[in-house]
Amino acid sequence: MNYDNDSWISDKQKGIELKMENMALKTEIELKDGIFGKSDSLETSLENKFLKQVLAFEEAEKESEIPICLLFPSDYQFPPIDMMSEKELKEKLDDIAMIFRQNNIKLDFSENLPDVLLYQYLTEQIIPKDTIVLQSCPGFIWHLNGCSGDCETCFQKEFCSTAKELDEEEKTDN
Repeated sequence: MNYDNDSWISDKQKGIELKMENMALKTEIELKDGIFGKSDSLETSLENKFLKQVLAFEEAEKESEIPICLLFPSDYQFPPIDMMSEKELKEKLDDIAMIFRQNNIKLDFSENLPDVLLYQYLTEQIIPKDTIVLQSCPGFIWHLNGCSGDCETCFQKEFCSTAKELDEEEKTDN
């Protein structure tokens, strides 16, 4: 008899063990000051994957941060905006986005944000100044959207649907 094979464990027992693992993951996340809403409709295995991702995010701060500029080859060029045509600018942004994707970073800026503003923001604020924790957890993605939560000073305010909604709410409240 092969005791290394867990096929003798019933599906019911596996379900119980998965629920116990989820409870342990929730406790560990809560100990890191995480907060959860209850969802009884979420399948246990899906909840398990979600909780593992949340825990990976919470533990990401333990990893060493690296400057974002190190994601780019040492000879990578960031030409001034006025030295590129619209087509060259688009190609450069596509190239930058590809390098970010290869490092599990997704650009989630406003769809209507002009390429010029996006390039300027990335090359002046993000690439030379920010750091990132490279995460080894499969499926883990950093979302870079430029939103600090301060709509009043945001460089993409006039292109952001959230800022527009807040402005409209403010107008109706007055």
